[in-house]
Amino acid sequence: MKNHCVLVTDLQIRRYVLPSDFSKIPTLILRALWLTHTLKKNQWFSEQELRALQTKKLRALLRHAYSRVPFYHQRFRSIGLYPDDIKGVEDLGRLPIITKDDVERAGTQIVADNIDLKKSFKTHTSGTMGHPLRVYYDPRYLDHITASSRRYRSVLGRKSWEKTAVVRFSDSDSKGEAGRGIAKRTFHSFRRNYSRNYYISYSANEIAKELSDFQPDVLFGRPIYLRLLAEEFRRTGHKISPRLVLSRGDVLDHSNRKFIETTLGCDVYDSYGGNDAGPIAWECLEKDGYHMEADMAICEFLKGKENANPKEVSDIVVTNLNNYAMPLIRYRSGDKGSYRSEKCACGRTLPILESVEGREKEFLAARNGERLSPKTLQEIAYSNNSLPPMFQIFHERDHISINVYGEDVSDDSISDLKTKFSDVFGEIDVVKHKENAKANMRFFLNKAS
Repeated sequence: MKNHCVLVTDLQIRRYVLPSDFSKIPTLILRALWLTHTLKKNQWFSEQELRALQTKKLRALLRHAYSRVPFYHQRFRSIGLYPDDIKGVEDLGRLPIITKDDVERAGTQIVADNIDLKKSFKTHTSGTMGHPLRVYYDPRYLDHITASSRRYRSVLGRKSWEKTAVVRFSDSDSKGEAGRGIAKRTFHSFRRNYSRNYYISYSANEIAKELSDFQPDVLFGRPIYLRLLAEEFRRTGHKISPRLVLSRGDVLDHSNRKFIETTLGCDVYDSYGGNDAGPIAWECLEKDGYHMEADMAICEFLKGKENANPKEVSDIVVTNLNNYAMPLIRYRSGDKGSYRSEKCACGRTLPILESVEGREKEFLAARNGERLSPKTLQEIAYSNNSLPPMFQIFHERDHISINVYGEDVSDDSISDLKTKFSDVFGEIDVVKHKENAKANMRFFLNKAS
């Protein structure tokens, strides 16, 4: 019963189940349980079964997009292509690639005309690389996201009743979780017994004591938030003993993973996805690459217009197979990564995402001409178990500078950071700022491209 009660809170009750709609809860639970069962089964499918499932879902999505989404109807007609021309995943290359700019320009033309926007779930991307992108989900896609999350829970052995802390960024004073009305207050009161949000603005000292009091079993957060927390726990002596730490939302490099794991005394598992393209991939207990959710999305790895080779860093292009409200078909996410052909030792047959290297716009050119990914640059900064200050590398034209933030930053840590990046970029300037940097600051800004 405990498991089923917590499942109710996984659903979008705040948006879709009002007090007069409580009769819908059993149906929502049954649908979520069935989808979860289905996704759990899919991860053991043969390659042929996965490809057949992808083809079936892709063809259904294309028919829907052509008949219901003005943006795709016009796009397909302009190149003389019709949904039935796509016989399978192997024909995806015949479809045009779309970008975030295309989606922004399309506005509601990329939203299905049979979707009531007032009843759809609205979210947006973080906007850290520009303007946030508004995204619409339909209720059934939310069910798929819930089922995907619960599949991942089962992979890691998570229990629904384990206490969970989610670390988020906020630069405002409005950090409460409770809404208006008795039903919402009751829901949030129940929810806080096992799951809480903690908001970080500049440093982890804002929440370290509260987390220590709560003692979560599972800790969620972006890698930088987890790093700041680990540093704060080392500095103050506050302690938490989570069973799992789950990283998401940004690049997790080896050095940061090792530091967080050593400090918190447990394994860190990373996942990859976004509010636009949806959940894409996650690490299992083997931590040997990311299992791509091939039953949720199709991932392509492209060098220009050609398919990339295994382990070759390339553009990640995603087709979300379940969001009928706002289909994203062959969506170039702006991220770069690589895949591999070998399967994981866990026995799951889902294809493997070898590495996520970061945003293409954050790649920086070294003095030897090599373009270095954010993941590689973070490895350089955090190598030798060093604790660099909050920093930002700024590349404009032929000039590179490092902005260092914090009043108590030592000269030694600045010198160490400068030495590491001077070896890579040549002569660089260091600009010291007394104020603290916001926790969601991007480390690498490339204005040269």
